[in-house]
Amino acid sequence: MELSGKNVLVVGLARSGVAALRLLSAKGARLRVIDSASGDVLGERLEIAQSLAEEVAVGRSEPGWYTDADLIVVSPGVPLARPDFQRAADKGVPIVSEVELASWFIDIPIVGITGTNGKSTVTALVGHLLRSSGKRPFVGGNFGRPLSELPMTDETYDVAVVELSSFQLEAIDRMHPIAVAVTNLSFDHQDRYNDFASYVRAKKNVFRNMTGEDTAVLNYDNTASRENLTDLPCRTRWFSVDSSDAQVRLLGDEIHIDADGSDLEIDVSGFPLHGRHNKENLLAAVALAQLAGAKTADMAEAIASFSGLPHRLERLGDVGGVRFVNDSKATSPDAVSTALESLDGPLILLLGGKDKGGNFRSLIELMEQKVKLVVTFGEASELIASQLTDLGHVVPTLTLEDAFATAVGEAKDGDTILLSPGCASQDAYTNFEHRGDHFRELAHAL
Repeated sequence: MELSGKNVLVVGLARSGVAALRLLSAKGARLRVIDSASGDVLGERLEIAQSLAEEVAVGRSEPGWYTDADLIVVSPGVPLARPDFQRAADKGVPIVSEVELASWFIDIPIVGITGTNGKSTVTALVGHLLRSSGKRPFVGGNFGRPLSELPMTDETYDVAVVELSSFQLEAIDRMHPIAVAVTNLSFDHQDRYNDFASYVRAKKNVFRNMTGEDTAVLNYDNTASRENLTDLPCRTRWFSVDSSDAQVRLLGDEIHIDADGSDLEIDVSGFPLHGRHNKENLLAAVALAQLAGAKTADMAEAIASFSGLPHRLERLGDVGGVRFVNDSKATSPDAVSTALESLDGPLILLLGGKDKGGNFRSLIELMEQKVKLVVTFGEASELIASQLTDLGHVVPTLTLEDAFATAVGEAKDGDTILLSPGCASQDAYTNFEHRGDHFRELAHAL
């Protein structure tokens, strides 16, 4: 779409919204901006919007701006079910996500990473593996830099490695990755999707423009992936920790890839991350990086040097014989389950934040095996505690600081205090990183 002189509405001033504004301004669009937050909350982002857009509405909506637009660019946190979007769609106004907009101005191959859990780790590891092979990857999307920064940079890249959330994928039109990894599927964001089928449909939008020349990298060990990702328009490459039926397999300390009739072997004995979920993340990343041009001969050393990401089972050290683990990125019960399976007990588990409709009852059996105490906090504190009444040892508190103090007061030598909230962070924090940083500060202050 030629954007010069077009009336474009940007809805939402998060990181991606600001990046979209800058790209649209550079392309000559006439801009309007809407964000439901107040100017005090938006701060510098509002100043940027006011410098680039002709009109800015904060803390309120402007229904007429939606139907007057030639194009609407929506930030991931804004639900498309709002009536304003429906009225615009009924008038034929295109509604796209920031990653879709960015893809119109990108002339290098795109590889995508989506799924419920593990996306950011896989995205970072794919970038790491490509750099080890002399490639110059742009790494971003839902993780790191917004994709709209890529067309604006003077730096030279040869592949874009893009994390894609279900929210971003709801408004895809022409974006065409050459390869996509789906880490796993489980029901998340129940506050936004009516059912699992709706959530899966959003995820599968990533494949809409892919062809038989492209490849999907899929998790054979994840039942929901095997059941829901069978009708794709592209080739499939399954990975597995356990099954010999998959094309990408973990056999002892080696990954074997069946690629075009040859068996590629990669030594992964030096991989430093723990847990079955990280083995799955490694398989997905290796398979996708190989498709994107990484040389398998360079991978072993790169795999051994990958240190992981903060806020994902991040070990903060021990104080008085008590270990502290920051898993603030765990924003669903399924992610909490992964954390519990990866750690030895006894655990004191901190759960809470902004409710996303998660079912914490599903964790009770695992909690009974490993968790000596659950401390809840935040907006969802009482709701989570009510779901865990059968567990017995649950203490509701108001804030993360309160929960931390309660946990420290109950902890004994050999215990682990685990922040794995199972909820979004925006009841009290800007994002999960902000929440994890606060937990780290509390632990380091002891």
